[in-house]
Amino acid sequence: MTLLAEPTTTYAQRRERARDLGSRFDFAQQPLALYLAIVDAQERAYERARTDSPSRAELASYVVRVALPGVMEAAVAAGTETLREATLLRFHEADLEGLIEHLNGELDAKGYFHPPSRTQATKNTLRTIFTKAGWSSREIKAIRGVIRALVRPARR
Repeated sequence: MTLLAEPTTTYAQRRERARDLGSRFDFAQQPLALYLAIVDAQERAYERARTDSPSRAELASYVVRVALPGVMEAAVAAGTETLREATLLRFHEADLEGLIEHLNGELDAKGYFHPPSRTQATKNTLRTIFTKAGWSSREIKAIRGVIRALVRPARR
């Protein structure tokens, strides 16, 4: 069973229609520029999905991995300032999530979470510590470097 529907219109037709509307209505140019950028991202994701044929079980993670970066890129490139800022903030929050996952993974590998019955409570406490801080992207990268330094062999 295929999870991907055939397009009802081609991406070229969508682009042509958006350009036509933008040329006729000045007030619509900015939103249509964003639409055009998103159509490009959508087409790339659609074509890749047709090739990769993700299963139903992996579809959500596939969309996050394959389609979301293109949509975020489109929002930053062609969106309003408010949209750009909101998109970058979400990217930053995702980076913080990655940091927390990285830390938890390394701590788990070292047997830090003991007793096992307290593992989730300890992870929740660490998450609270990191999310309260309001870290910059540079600070997150610095902490990741610290974690890597702690788990790799010492330099001589």
